[in-house]
Amino acid sequence: MSAIPEDENVPHLHICDGCGAEELLTTEDAYQKGWDYPPMCGPWGTLAARTCPNCGVQTSAWWSLAVDGKSFAELSEHHQNTVRRVRAEAEELEQKK
Repeated sequence: MSAIPEDENVPHLHICDGCGAEELLTTEDAYQKGWDYPPMCGPWGTLAARTCPNCGVQTSAWWSLAVDGKSFAELSEHHQNTVRRVRAEAEELEQKK
């Protein structure tokens, strides 16, 4: 199953990289509710903060890697899973080329 929605007007799963909250939302609804999530906060397949309205960027895997300087092995399992999901998106995009 694709993590990248074929139609941004159809609800798709948003997973907060901070608290783990999950919500089925369209891209526009997620943006209006305050989610930082592709494609509104960057392209699919690129690691960036993917957070719900209740969590800040400092709770993200991106922050842990880019700002705190942690290695992948030092990330929490939750953040490692986020990185894996983003890598899968990148692979999916590459296959579509």
